[in-house]
Amino acid sequence: MSDPFLWSAGNAPDDFESSNLPDDHPLRRLGFWRPELDFLPREATEAFVSRLERWSPLAAAIDKALIPLGFHRHDLDKAPGGVNIAPWLRDDGVAVGWAFKDFALYDDEALTAKVFAAMNPALEALLRARGFTTEVISAPDDDAGQILVTGLTTERE
Repeated sequence: MSDPFLWSAGNAPDDFESSNLPDDHPLRRLGFWRPELDFLPREATEAFVSRLERWSPLAAAIDKALIPLGFHRHDLDKAPGGVNIAPWLRDDGVAVGWAFKDFALYDDEALTAKVFAAMNPALEALLRARGFTTEVISAPDDDAGQILVTGLTTERE
């Protein structure tokens, strides 16, 4: 899976005046803009925004459940590595998986496979223990090996 946090809103300008976005553009609903998004087809942007709007509360609950266990959320701008939580990636839930702090490690395919084989099942087990409904995304899906979180059955502190 490519790093969905490359789409982080952390570097977005405070105003939309420098963008070419019309007033009714879906990114304006989020208060989110990056210059590289101006050229995307509106349908793709609408899908992106709709997923964020639908799945962000669940992503926040995942983050809240994992922080007390010692995990931090992967964020390229602040804290790379850790748990990659992507509410905009899929229509059927939130994709969750492990991310390296040092992206050069992804070049070592054997190491990458071993780390993901250890960390993603551990994350799934922890999420289930915290009351989330999960499943492993299977091949040939692009996100194969990641965890799909579709709901929270019981909230635990």
